[in-house]
Amino acid sequence: MPYLDEILGEVSDRQVTWEQDGDAWYRTAGDSHEYAVPADGVVIHLIADVDKVDRAILRKAAEAAHRPDAAELAALLPTTDGADV
Repeated sequence: MPYLDEILGEVSDRQVTWEQDGDAWYRTAGDSHEYAVPADGVVIHLIADVDKVDRAILRKAAEAAHRPDAAELAALLPTTDGADV
């Protein structure tokens, strides 16, 4: 997984491990861990501190990540209130 080793940045001084977990990959490196989940032609990477987010929550979040649809964008983005953008 050489290309995946670049995701967490430079960790050459730390032990890096990859583990396949179903259709996803789980990685640890120092105090960080990551899930890489393929979805719709892309790979979603979520990274967190191991002492702040447990593995099960990290995987659930990675599996739930998706491109927002129009309704989600409308709820998230501020309105322009008629101003030119």
